[in-house]
This record gives sequence, C-alpha cells and structure tokens, in this order.
Amino acid sequence: MVSESGRALRVVVLTRTGRSSGQRLAEVVGKTRHELCGIFAERRSAMWRQTLRRRGILGAVRHYGFRTILARIFSDSAQRSEVNLPTTVVASLNSDDTVARIDQIQPDVILIANAPVLAPSVLETARLCAVNFHSGRLPEYGGVASEYWALRDGEAQAWATFHVATEKLDSGDILAEGAIDVGHGDTPETLHDRLVEKAAELLPALLDSLAADGVRPVRSPGPARIRPWP
Repeated sequence: MVSESGRALRVVVLTRTGRSSGQRLAEVVGKTRHELCGIFAERRSAMWRQTLRRRGILGAVRHYGFRTILARIFSDSAQRSEVNLPTTVVASLNSDDTVARIDQIQPDVILIANAPVLAPSVLETARLCAVNFHSGRLPEYGGVASEYWALRDGEAQAWATFHVATEKLDSGDILAEGAIDVGHGDTPETLHDRLVEKAAELLPALLDSLAADGVRPVRSPGPARIRPWP
C-alpha cells in the first residue's frame, strides 16, 4: 500500500516496560515531522508469568536461571532510559481492549520495539504497515538473543534492522538496516543499546520513505533462524 505522498504519518509505538528501546525510538519519532500518537507498553512481568505457567517453576529455572526470572518479574519500573514520554501501560498488547484503543487512534504505522509476539488483530490496526525493530541481521539472527549469538559467533559487525511485522517471527520484508562494528568490550547489553542508537539514526529516513513511497522493501530475508535462549 502506498501512502499519500508527503503526508505526515500517525505513529503508535508498542513496547514492554523495563526496556529503553521503545521509548528511545518514540523520542526520535517525536522529533520528526511525523506525529507520535501514543506509546503502549505491556508489563514485562507478564511474559515471565506466562513462562512460569507454561514451563512450570522448575522448568523455567533450568532454562533461564532463578536470578534472571526474579529480576525480570520485578523489572516493570526499571526504565534504563532517561526518556520519560507519556506511556500507557497495559496487561497485554494483544487484549481486545488494547487493540480497540490502538484502533481508535487510526495509526498509519505501528512501530514495535522489544514487544511480545503480536496477534494479527494488533498488526492490522496500522493503515500502512506494522514495523518491527530487531537488533540482529536477518535471517541469520532471529529471536530474542540475537546480540548474544552474534558475539558468540565472533561476528565483526552487528545489525539494526527494521522489517515488516508479520505473524512469523522476524521474517517480514526488510525496510531499512544498518551495521555497527562489534567492540572488544561489548556485551549483549551494550551491543543492544548501541544497536538501538543505530536504529534511531535510521528511523527518520524510514518514516519519510514510508510517507512518500509506501512500503518498499530493500530485501526479503525469508524465514528467520530463531536462535534459542543462551
């Protein structure tokens, strides 16, 4: 679908609490000519409570580690960014109530950063498209631990990627991407933060391109290779 040429886009950001990437990219949107119409953040603790129900306590502890689970459950207020934009915190981004609230805004673009897997009903609220920020090169580094695996594999570069969000995780057409050099002292956390900043550099031009030309993929990566949790 092609937007009206040059018209400013209405953008809604979807993210999780306790992570700075959604707020950082929302801040960038707010500094462009496009309109930031809302930020919806799902409580990060919801993901871990769902994990505990699905795997059981012992299974989750074996898979993730006890300290990681405790830290994430109580991380809803741990915002690492100094950005403090008005955010609507919801129990689930996929709930009927949240979908209705987003749909009322009538966004042109849904911008996703560190959010859970979203239902088609959420993605379809975007008039133009839903765009996901992924901190890894696709299709090689899909999933939630892409920075860890890039470091583990000894990659010289890591990639910030914006792709069309689809039902299949990290597998939509790529709209913009850019690389940074991996530093000797990088950890998964520092690499993630640096990739967020790379995404912040790419985002204004991406929004302008969507406004002028609609969805124009730079490449189609195909199904992502989803790496497991380390």
